[in-house]
Amino acid sequence: MGLSRCAPHFIDALESAILRHDSKAIGALHDTQPPFVPRPWRSTAWQAAMSTEVADHFQRGELAQYAFMSNSFEDVRRAQESILTDFADATTGRLGGPSDPATTNAQLAAAERLRTGLDLEANIAETQLETASGSYAMGAGWKPIQRAKLRRVADAIPTKARLCEQTAKAAMRELTT
Repeated sequence: MGLSRCAPHFIDALESAILRHDSKAIGALHDTQPPFVPRPWRSTAWQAAMSTEVADHFQRGELAQYAFMSNSFEDVRRAQESILTDFADATTGRLGGPSDPATTNAQLAAAERLRTGLDLEANIAETQLETASGSYAMGAGWKPIQRAKLRRVADAIPTKARLCEQTAKAAMRELTT
């Protein structure tokens, strides 16, 4: 979520580097902090709980909220799979090779899919955090995570966001000089 601020700058720098066939700039963007952090999202605990009688012990609203959170983790997992693939496809220019229009277009298309995937992931993550902290309408009053833990998660994001922004800005400076 915090890295979403950096994503547009990062993708802009990547697209500019692709258009210029600048394998050095694409490599720099590839090798430093991209605007995402892949996580091994799993919902196996939820799936295991639903295969037992655990659901019978929850109120309907609370069960719906846990279901929403679990399903959103699956959404994030699927989005991250696409993000990783699109990132790899968009940064193949770092390897050099032919700069024919078809290759360039394929890399640009992957960069745009990456932009869309990052936006989707950020929206899902924001909704998850709002729901889990009791701020979201659906989760009003429901707080499965403590605000102190939420703050620790939020506090770790600015460092990664700064690194991503520095990388994107440096790549853009290289492209304009």
